[in-house]
Amino acid sequence: MTECTRRATTRWATCPCDGCRRLAARTTKSARLGILPAARSSEAWREIDRLLERGWSTTAIASACGVALPTIDNAVRMRERTGRATAFHYGTAEKILAHGEPTRGEISAEGSRRRLRALAVMGWTITELSERSGLHRRTLSIVRSDDAEHVKVETAAVITALFDSIGMEQGGSEMIAREARAKGWIGPLGWDDIDDLLEVGG
Repeated sequence: MTECTRRATTRWATCPCDGCRRLAARTTKSARLGILPAARSSEAWREIDRLLERGWSTTAIASACGVALPTIDNAVRMRERTGRATAFHYGTAEKILAHGEPTRGEISAEGSRRRLRALAVMGWTITELSERSGLHRRTLSIVRSDDAEHVKVETAAVITALFDSIGMEQGGSEMIAREARAKGWIGPLGWDDIDDLLEVGG
């Protein structure tokens, strides 16, 4: 028999004992009927929508929140089909609201693209960046162009680390720097938040 760990004042029980599981089921049903607040589900959904707008895949969101992929993916798909948002369990909503950075999946390529273009403004060639990062030149070229909408989380992490390491150093090609400036690409100091998709930079 599982020992109960629920605090006496807890409404949204997360304890796995039989009594708390029955209580959680009743509480969830009450929330869906509008009798109780839906365990911060509205706040959790707003955060999910914000991450989706930033270009995060459901896999990326789930990994950042530390929850199983179906928890996020199925909820998003069901809302797309029915127009109704699933009420998340209290513990799940708290994990969504306290999420970290993703470890799997895809995110918007915009932040990585801005970083690579900023490095070009500093005179770094694709070949130099490939040698320093271990990423293939074609991968870097695609991400830096307008062709890529999303990038793997692992690739974005490598590009971020590279940018943080050499972003304020001058590269070896003045020609690349001139071409980048002529294209209107923005250097490292032109961004307040390089990952903010709404920021114009300059």
